[in-house]
Amino acid sequence: MCLMVATSFTNHAKGRYVPVTETDFSKDPTFGFSHYRLAEWVEEKSKGAWRASQVLAISLNMLREGGPDEVAALLAGPNTMSPSW
Repeated sequence: MCLMVATSFTNHAKGRYVPVTETDFSKDPTFGFSHYRLAEWVEEKSKGAWRASQVLAISLNMLREGGPDEVAALLAGPNTMSPSW
């Protein structure tokens, strides 16, 4: 199991939020990436050892509205996933 918040945005210099894939960092030849959805980023960076479908996503909405109980229920659910090394 891999756990992440669902989507990654950054506060752009112009005062608006943009997907991290639109930043200079994402285009870096060494550290670059092409996915702003963190589950897909995990799959990309792990070279498929962790599939996006194996990533448990905790959205800001879940944190704000469901709170600790909803997050705990997600984590306590069935999860027999492991990376495919």
